[in-house]
Amino acid sequence: RQRVPRRGNGARIVGTSAPRTRPGGHSLPAAAMDRAAPGTPPGGGFPTAVATAADDGAAPPDGGAGGKLPLRVKLALGLGESVQGMYITIAGYYLNSFFLETACIDPVFVGMMQATSGVFDAINDPIIGSLSDRTRTRWGRRRPWLLFAAPFLAASYCGLWNALPPSVPQRLKVAYALAMYCGVSVGITSIQVQV
Repeated sequence: RQRVPRRGNGARIVGTSAPRTRPGGHSLPAAAMDRAAPGTPPGGGFPTAVATAADDGAAPPDGGAGGKLPLRVKLALGLGESVQGMYITIAGYYLNSFFLETACIDPVFVGMMQATSGVFDAINDPIIGSLSDRTRTRWGRRRPWLLFAAPFLAASYCGLWNALPPSVPQRLKVAYALAMYCGVSVGITSIQVQV
């Protein structure tokens, strides 16, 4: 057998059509590997995901228009990101006032809730991301998180803005508000990680 150099991917053996393996364990016939694909790294290696999709005969995920996303994809991603933007804007302006004036929670506890929620969020985000990466369902990895996190987020967000009656002891008010605050954090993280 004679070794013939290939463009960008080293050498291949002529006269064999044994499948080659690319990342993810998918095999690709040698003839398909010979094609120069946009996205093949200079100096060799496997093609990128865009080139792999082109090799498989499927449309590239970027819409195929020179690497630009279609407007509908941009709008859909923007709509998903707006959840966190709206929450941050509304909570940033009104949440502390709500906790202090409407829920009648002591300012020291409001500060502790803010700090606790920040620490919780720092721990929660990587855990949700890891769980999301390990999720395997018939609907895919991300879709169940989006579907089931939305009602949880809605319930937590409604609970966050509903104060307990003034007769309820302070510690229960703080526990309730903190649980709702962390629930909103879990819901937003579950959605944002997927988008």
